[in-house]
Amino acid sequence: MWHKFIISQRNRMSKKTNDFNSVAGMYDSIANVVFKKSLMESQLNFLDELPQEGHILFIGGGSGKILPDLWKLRPKLHIDFLDASQKMINKAEKRLRRKPNAKIRFISGTENDIEPDATYDAILTFFFLDLFPTEKKLKVAKKLNTHLKKGGIWLHADFNEAHTFMQRMREKSMFLFFKMVSNIEADKITDDSLVFDQLNLHLQRKKINPKAGVYSAIYKIETLD
Repeated sequence: MWHKFIISQRNRMSKKTNDFNSVAGMYDSIANVVFKKSLMESQLNFLDELPQEGHILFIGGGSGKILPDLWKLRPKLHIDFLDASQKMINKAEKRLRRKPNAKIRFISGTENDIEPDATYDAILTFFFLDLFPTEKKLKVAKKLNTHLKKGGIWLHADFNEAHTFMQRMREKSMFLFFKMVSNIEADKITDDSLVFDQLNLHLQRKKINPKAGVYSAIYKIETLD
């Protein structure tokens, strides 16, 4: 028994962190069962704040379920769609096959694979930063922020910290599941607003879905004219 436990722990340690390849085929179905439409709605909330043209970074976009809506709303945008899971990338690409004029580049990788001189008019992080514990989350966000243009916006959607018993149980179950199948780094939901404060990014608008325990927000660097 103990021998099997040690082998299990070693296998987990050798597995890539935040690896969603194994759940790519069922991720959207799981999300729909647990959260209904709330995850999708939170991502749609502030898309109309994006510029009509320009270059945006969409990191951790998973299966790209929102891409057709994003393209329909802003067809002139150039999009770098970045995700660490190649299987998620494959699913995202399929969603835009019937839209050959979509200006989108799919990149399999992490924040470290962004071109050093790339700059963006907007950054999208939808249910992405929750993969990391606080210190790593700040490190990742700082790296992304170096690629945000002056005056650019950051659209963010994620989970609120749990307050009710049911939310705490759901959070615990969610992290236990994704720890096992995807080896995510985080153990719990932490307050993202503290991260954005340290980046000098100021909240412009926020919309909360308290029942689902999710929220959407727009951040921007406040500059002196």
